[in-house]
Amino acid sequence: MGALTYTFLRQFGGSPPPPALGSDVDPSALSPLASVQYGARDNVFIAKTQVEGAVAGRVIVRVDYAGGGSPQPLNASVYALQPALRQWTAIPAGLAVPVVYGQAVIVPVPASTEFYGTFAVVITSPGAPAAGTYVVSAGTDFGTMGGPTGGGNVVVQAVPFAFNTPSPLLLQAVAAGDLLLRAVVAITAQFDDPAARVQLGTSLSVGLVLGGADVTASVVDQYESGEFVEFAGPDVLLLSIAPGASTQGAGLLLYEMKA
Repeated sequence: MGALTYTFLRQFGGSPPPPALGSDVDPSALSPLASVQYGARDNVFIAKTQVEGAVAGRVIVRVDYAGGGSPQPLNASVYALQPALRQWTAIPAGLAVPVVYGQAVIVPVPASTEFYGTFAVVITSPGAPAAGTYVVSAGTDFGTMGGPTGGGNVVVQAVPFAFNTPSPLLLQAVAAGDLLLRAVVAITAQFDDPAARVQLGTSLSVGLVLGGADVTASVVDQYESGEFVEFAGPDVLLLSIAPGASTQGAGLLLYEMKA
């Protein structure tokens, strides 16, 4: 499965940012000018691989929920930009795919010379969603329908945490040669002590991936590691939470490992 290389946030029951769940419109219904302008929205991402000729592929979408309620069913719709026509097209046509929280949803992309790797993901709720933050991850996998993309297994993990989560939180064991491809800490509810710190690293280096200066736990936002990490030897991956005097605060860690 391809890497989920893009992440954006939506929320329900709070004040922006992030934008409200359900606020994204269907870009295929927009005028050509508005359609081009839609490309600046945060739910639009550009794939590294162009879809052309007889090459088929798929867009992979995953939604994780960070909140205290019971999340209601959601739907994911994927759109591809057709630059020559200055318009977006739903793929597959008119299909909204049901979301299973924490699991990848596969949306097949038909082989076509008209799709150039710019995609939009629109998440909608047929009912009343639970209050909280929804983390949407997306990526692409081209030319490998029915098979892997290369050696090793790529696994995306979602780990919710809060100000009172026991720390350090053991995530997993790692071996020499394992790769952490990407990590994102999404603060979904601010820690009310500005001195609070959230770090991602190992037993040998607590801030190896994301250090204390990389994540501002008192500000609702998402913080991403800038480069991949190859582990030199056996160790454990840890999330360290130092809440200080915080009486609130929550977040979601998304990380991507290749063994």
